[in-house]
Amino acid sequence: MKNLYTILILFIGTLSTFAQSAGVSGSVVDQNNKPLSNVNITISHTSLGTTTDAKGKFEITDLAPGAYTLTFSIMGHDTKQVQVNVVANKIKEIPNVSLPEKSEQLNEVVVKGHHNKYAVKTPSSSLRLKTEVAKLPQNIQIISSELLQDQQATSIMDGVIRNVSGVTMLEHWGNFARVNMRGFRLPAFRNGFNVQDSWGPLSEDMAFVDQIEFVKGPAGFMMSAGEPGGFYNVVTKKPTERTIRQVSLMAGSFDNYRATLDLGGKATENGKLLYRFNAMYQTADSHRGNEDAERYGFAPALTYKLSQKTAVTAELNVQQAESYMGAAYVFAPNHDGYGSLDRDFKFTDTNYPASDIQEVTFFGTIKHDFNKNWSWETKFGSLRYDQVGNSTWVWSLEENGDAVRYISNWDALSVGKYFQSYITGAFHTGGINHNILGGFDYSQKEYWADFNQFGLTDVDQPFNIYNPVYGNTELPIFDKSTPVQYRDNIYNYGGINRSVYLQDEIGFFNNKARLTLAGRYTHLFTRG
Repeated sequence: MKNLYTILILFIGTLSTFAQSAGVSGSVVDQNNKPLSNVNITISHTSLGTTTDAKGKFEITDLAPGAYTLTFSIMGHDTKQVQVNVVANKIKEIPNVSLPEKSEQLNEVVVKGHHNKYAVKTPSSSLRLKTEVAKLPQNIQIISSELLQDQQATSIMDGVIRNVSGVTMLEHWGNFARVNMRGFRLPAFRNGFNVQDSWGPLSEDMAFVDQIEFVKGPAGFMMSAGEPGGFYNVVTKKPTERTIRQVSLMAGSFDNYRATLDLGGKATENGKLLYRFNAMYQTADSHRGNEDAERYGFAPALTYKLSQKTAVTAELNVQQAESYMGAAYVFAPNHDGYGSLDRDFKFTDTNYPASDIQEVTFFGTIKHDFNKNWSWETKFGSLRYDQVGNSTWVWSLEENGDAVRYISNWDALSVGKYFQSYITGAFHTGGINHNILGGFDYSQKEYWADFNQFGLTDVDQPFNIYNPVYGNTELPIFDKSTPVQYRDNIYNYGGINRSVYLQDEIGFFNNKARLTLAGRYTHLFTRG
């Protein structure tokens, strides 16, 4: 049908041309008398029209004799109308039509977007990756210090779950963070060092933390993390040239009081010596009462710039925590369940001793930039974790609620020594980009714990969970005269880890396609 319609139009037009053959032609130019192409030309009150060619010329035929109004228009130029009279059997040529440029103002368009002020574009140097997170093949999620501060997070145990998908916390003693993801326990890293223990390290206080980095999945093998679930890395606050003077005070339910101090800036006028000092103190009870927990710590750090390309950094972190291990547990007979107990019921006694934990870590870093593409960094660290305490559990529980509890000694010592040295660089081979990472890792860990000393507390007079009486428990006496590492029948394990690695991140087509080639060799010796 469309073809037939076209044929009819052509046929009618042919008859009209033979009968009248009237038309109009001309040229369109700009203010500089240069031809304008693609100018739209329409004839008022008709459906006829055309556009100018590359030379600015046009021609309209098949017109009946008479007067017409021609309209000339194109974006960026003035629109003009021209009156013309055409006669039969002639093509009327009109003078050049000039369309000067004009300045058109578009209506204002406001584009609004959400700026994520908590987004961190690049990971810390302790991950050894100098690529933006969005361009990395690994799944990395970073929790910034601004987010932790705005959420009023005080410990890693309440600063992780709400911010990282797929994370669960299985820790139950209240003194260290056991983070699980994808069915695996995530190794705990601190400033790029694997500091994980069976029961440790001590959970980091957020007053000392700059950011927390999660590497999901098995891509963390380059960091000596063999767990398929990934790992998390806690980055402590570093010296800065920016002047920092911050003091915070917090008060909450159950006698929760907390104070923090953050100082930083230039220690010398020339800016070669930078410093950072953080301190905190917190005390709190719980809804069960008589479970006072106290924690304090301080973390000084210094950076000295030996030159424009070389800097040395030293950090010390001291944390002291006192808590009651096992106080959060309750036990009840199966036929009644936990719902039969009061919300504020507690299984431990008021005269049970608290556990004291002290952790001291030291980190040193030497960094040298050869040029803008190549750098070398060497880091070393040490950790000492001392624990003097005990834990509480149930020995037996009758249907009438009579329970026999026991207290187990839990003294522990953990010592770790760490060393890393690696080089990073970038170069091009033709149109291919290379980001190189290679280095050596060493770590040595030793852990001692005394769980074997324990004693029953309710043999003569059972503790009834439905009618609890507190304060008359006779506590066992444990022999703590010998350092835990020299006691008999203790739990002991240790290990030495040595590894070398090399990685090449290859970018093709202006880094639109990337390929990572990497290898790591690890020699691991374990005992216990």
